[in-house]
Amino acid sequence: MPAILIRVAEADALTIALHGRYAIERELGAGGMATVYLARDLQHDRLVALKAILPEIASDMGADRFRREIRLVAQLHHPHIVPPALGMDLG
Repeated sequence: MPAILIRVAEADALTIALHGRYAIERELGAGGMATVYLARDLQHDRLVALKAILPEIASDMGADRFRREIRLVAQLHHPHIVPPALGMDLG
């Protein structure tokens, strides 16, 4: 299952931004920095893990740090780590 990392500035921005591209099926888990959702990639009809950075973290984190996280995670190779397929900055 591909992973999608998203930085959001507002809670409702996620649903609006994903309209027509991904449909959130359910929340998989939440932590101090982000919430992970099971979502359907509507274009490819496949399930993806979607990580949405919490709004309060997103405003402090900045786009550059978010992009660095995506690049770093993309370099990891482990059977229990899903590499990001896409990074989106919505804030």
